[in-house]
Amino acid sequence: MEKKWYLFFLLPVLYCTNNALQANSFITQTDEKSYPSPFIDNFHAAMSNSPRYVEKFANADPYWLGIKKLYNTYAIQDLRYAHAPRIPKIIHQIWLGSPFPEKYAYFQSTWQLHHPDWEYKLWTEKEIEEFGLTNKAAYDESTNYGQKSDIARYEILYRIGGLYVDTDFECFNNFDLFH
Repeated sequence: MEKKWYLFFLLPVLYCTNNALQANSFITQTDEKSYPSPFIDNFHAAMSNSPRYVEKFANADPYWLGIKKLYNTYAIQDLRYAHAPRIPKIIHQIWLGSPFPEKYAYFQSTWQLHHPDWEYKLWTEKEIEEFGLTNKAAYDESTNYGQKSDIARYEILYRIGGLYVDTDFECFNNFDLFH
C-alpha cells in the first residue's frame, strides 16, 4: 500500500498532459504533418536510464507494473511540433525556511544536468520577497511552508512561465519536448 501514492500523482499529470497534447490546445502555429513521437514505445527501453529500474525485478514489482501501465496508456503516439516556444526554458524550485539541505543537492543537479540550456532558479524567501507577490497578504498570513510555496509557485509560473518541480524530485530526461 505504501507505494500506491504515485498513482495519485502520476495519473492526473499524465492524463492532462496527454489530453492537452492530443487536443493541441496550447499549440499555436503547427506543422500540418505529424512527426514520430519522441516517447520510446518500449517501456523497458524508456526506463533504461533510470538507476533505480532493473527490468528483471520490475516485471514482478506492483510499483513498476503500475508505472508501466500508466506509461503504456498515456505515452503520446502522434505529435505536432509548434513553431513558437510554448513553455519558457526556465526551471523553478522553491525552498523556504531553513538553508537548502545537502540531501537534495543531487536531485537539484539532475535537473541542471538534463537541461544545460535552460535557466535554473532556486527561489528562497529573499528572492520571493524581491519578486513582489501580488497575493502577498495570503503569503504572509500563511504559517505553513507548503502553502507559502504553493502561493509563490502559482504566481511565478503565471508571471514568468517555465517548469516547476519540487526539490525532492529527480530528473531522468529533459523536457525539451514541451518547449
